[in-house]
Amino acid sequence: MLFPNPFSMEIRGLESQGDLFDSELLEAASIYQDCDQAERVAISEDGESSGGDPSVDLPSHIGQCVERNDVATILRWFGDRTSPEFKARINARASDRDNAALLHICAEEGNADIARVLLQLGADVDVMDSGGDTPLVRTLQAVAFETCGRLALEWGATTAGRHVVALLEGSESEREVFTATLLRSELGGRRCEVVGHGRSDLNGNTCVADEHLPEKDEYRVTMEHSREELVLSHENLKRRDRTPRDPGYFVEFNEGAMTRREFASNEECQAFVASIAAGDGVARATQA
Repeated sequence: MLFPNPFSMEIRGLESQGDLFDSELLEAASIYQDCDQAERVAISEDGESSGGDPSVDLPSHIGQCVERNDVATILRWFGDRTSPEFKARINARASDRDNAALLHICAEEGNADIARVLLQLGADVDVMDSGGDTPLVRTLQAVAFETCGRLALEWGATTAGRHVVALLEGSESEREVFTATLLRSELGGRRCEVVGHGRSDLNGNTCVADEHLPEKDEYRVTMEHSREELVLSHENLKRRDRTPRDPGYFVEFNEGAMTRREFASNEECQAFVASIAAGDGVARATQA
């Protein structure tokens, strides 16, 4: 499925009217997809730019590391996490791939393992390519929503845009309609904290809203640490996006292998992350 640029003048004009019409959306999508690269860049400048330092280009061989699942080479290229080059490199974009960042490439490849490491290290979940697409939008284009798309939502990605949701809703695919329902909801796919529930043992703990049940505005959730599955009202859920200091888990890279460390509670996870920061200032996931 092809999608229109979320920042194109055509789409912004349609959204300002309050209603989105499928025929007009498809026409706008066709206009954008038929543009050459120079025209796409011009269109994207109509929207807000996001991402790393544009002077830092993502080398082709580093982008290809995602395809090979070679996290060690990527981390070596990033360098010392305390250096000024680190932040620019983690969000660097490849001029030969429509200004795709590493998170975009992860989305294309469905590589959630490297995406987790990048987000844990502070990569921008909403970095944009030349066409204004975020990694979340790329997951929808690459049919990788169930891996990298859901991951992006947990880490606070902005919505994919009403036009994208409208196109998904009009699909003949049950999976795409399900995804549209999730994206249209307030908390679908998000990491949330349970609040005001009758079970006091749930309050303050986190979960992931796996599915939206629109009839009663409820969510089917999985508790983060106990793995208990529940149906909760939206009134008992508050967004609590994953952050590098509050990830809920910790991905480590040691001796050529990535492992995911689980914790009994968020407090235990936060203490672990803080202990690393208080040590040498470099998370184990950056060691190659």
